[in-house]
Amino acid sequence: AAQLEVNGTTFEALVQDRGLSLSDVDLGDVSRLELDAAGEAVFGAEVGDVVGPLPSTLGPALFRVNAILPAQNTTFEEAKPLIQQDLAADAARRQVGVLAEDYDN
Repeated sequence: AAQLEVNGTTFEALVQDRGLSLSDVDLGDVSRLELDAAGEAVFGAEVGDVVGPLPSTLGPALFRVNAILPAQNTTFEEAKPLIQQDLAADAARRQVGVLAEDYDN
């Protein structure tokens, strides 16, 4: 676990001191853009680093890097079946809405 520059405490201890668990504060896999102003600093860190406090949607926050995942590039041909499925589901939802409205009238 990364040591912080606050009397040698750990990230885990700071989380526990607030009555939270690590799963409560885990953001999951995020992109640089999802972190807004904190993105550059977080994505410049190494696995295990704790950076911050940095701005977040909840106010100033510490960020710990648990892993660095490689970028995933998806071609249109790879995404096409999923896009078609999403479009078909949207069309079906709209049709159900129209039928429900007709039924109500």
